[in-house]
Amino acid sequence: MSRTRVSIVAISLVACAPSFVNAAEIPTEFESPQSILDRLFSFFGGVRTFALTPSTNLLFSGDSLQIDVEFQPSFFSAAGIGIGTAGITPPALHVAPNADTFSITVQSPTTGDLSLVVTIQEDDSGDGIIDLGLGDDEWESPLLVLQPGTNVYNIPTSTFIDTGLGSGNGIMNFTTTTAMGLIITFESNTNLPSGLITTPTTFFIDHAGLYAGNQVIPPLVCLGDADGSGAIDFSDITSVLGNWQANYTASPTGTGPGDADGDGLVNFTDITTVLGHWQVICP
Repeated sequence: MSRTRVSIVAISLVACAPSFVNAAEIPTEFESPQSILDRLFSFFGGVRTFALTPSTNLLFSGDSLQIDVEFQPSFFSAAGIGIGTAGITPPALHVAPNADTFSITVQSPTTGDLSLVVTIQEDDSGDGIIDLGLGDDEWESPLLVLQPGTNVYNIPTSTFIDTGLGSGNGIMNFTTTTAMGLIITFESNTNLPSGLITTPTTFFIDHAGLYAGNQVIPPLVCLGDADGSGAIDFSDITSVLGNWQANYTASPTGTGPGDADGDGLVNFTDITTVLGHWQVICP
């Protein structure tokens, strides 16, 4: 099914001009302009608007990437966008030698549903560029449906399948390749619980790339600091409201964005914690 999906999307792509040029890092934390991924494409119905913006909204740590999209209604049952980079080399490409997991942290839209698929392209031919069909491989993750709130999605590289149609060596060289392409595809689909998204949608991503082992959201360093900025102010109120009703009790750290009191839940007590520690500067 995954192979069929890729071939259909390839036929139906609608190109978007990149919003940033050669600005990506892999993995990326979105802490600087050099870490911002490019707009790559939209497909099927396409989009009316599609923008990537650096954001101070806390998901995993530090800054994140805001994605604003308005899908174009059409007779197709799906519409989507792709972000990433068509090719990047060291030192911006710095995959750990024991990396075995693709991880991405996503704060889902407050309305509607999206799915996510990750595609990794690697330079098997050793010429420093990605040239599928001329000796390089392409690998695709399973499709994941995003859950409400802020979540870390850890995808073992062992679950990626080769969609490169046999053009490369068929071996994952993620930790040794001299060049890598990354595509993160977000799709709205009639088969998802909320159906196609027809209104402007905003969501956020952070901590995207190949890592060693499963990633977990770091715990907050002090009470009231819901966004991890080190100061307790109005942005912490925004973080609480943006992650309202999130439940982190099942996570290894037991905390996450918006959880100002560290109890694993984002609710009214987090508002009171922020107000009770107003203007405190964290150590």
